[in-house]
This record gives sequence, C-alpha cells and structure tokens, in this order.
Amino acid sequence: MDAPARGAGRALFDFVAYLAGKGAERESSMRVRRSLVALSAAAPLALAASGCSDSSAGQVVGTRGAFVRSVVQNPSQGNGHCHSFGPRPVDSVVNNTGVDIWLHKGANCHDPEGLPSFYLPSTQSAKTVGTVGLWRSFSTVGWPPPVPPNVNASDD
Repeated sequence: MDAPARGAGRALFDFVAYLAGKGAERESSMRVRRSLVALSAAAPLALAASGCSDSSAGQVVGTRGAFVRSVVQNPSQGNGHCHSFGPRPVDSVVNNTGVDIWLHKGANCHDPEGLPSFYLPSTQSAKTVGTVGLWRSFSTVGWPPPVPPNVNASDD
C-alpha cells in the first residue's frame, strides 16, 4: 500500500475512533478496532449489493403502432407471475426492469398452439417481426428479493 493511501485509511480510522469516543485509549486496542471498522464498512456494502439484485423496479412498455401503448410499472416478481398488456395486444415490447420476462401470445400467460412464447432479457426490447401473432401478456423470471424493492407499488 502506498503512503497516501495508508494515510487516508489512517485518517478515516482516526475519525471513526474519535466518533466512537475512544480517543485516548486508541493505541491500546488498535487491532480490535481496526477489525470493527472494517466490518462496519463492509457490512452495509454487502447488504446494499444484495438488495439491488433481482429487482423488478422499472417498467415494461408494450406498443403497437401510434395508438396502442401499455405500460406496466414495477411488475410483481415471482417465478411465473403473469401481467397483461390489456385488451389490445402489442407487437413491440421494451423491458426496462432488472428482471427477465417471457412474452406470451395468449392471455393469462398461456400460449396458443403453434404460437411459442419469447424470452426477453432485462433492459432489452423485441418486436414480433417475422413471427405470427401479437403479445398479450408477460411473466417474470425468477423469485423476488427477500424485501420487495417497491413496497408502495400496485400490482397489475
């Protein structure tokens, strides 16, 4: 570790130790407190990283031409949870969420005979060009995180 980085780490440690009220006793139990400081800094980072995974926050937008537009905000996530694009099917979908989805050509996430579903990864878009039928619903892939990212969001 170079000297400036060591100095910055030491300054951070001194500041945290001062806030903890251990100023005069700092040198006697330095090893224990350094471990505590490292743990205190690492724990929130680990929790924040785990809370950001598998988030269905965002929106799925389905369109067809200039007049049909269906937006599903913060879709409920659960392995196979189904969402409808509404009464009018769509031919173009943009997935602006953190989860992958399956696009279905049948209502209620059931695919009619000969019309397979389409897998759409997160942050991607798709069109029905070259396929038969329009999309009427979609289902999310995977399980929700332990704590819902959008507690106040409404389910569709």
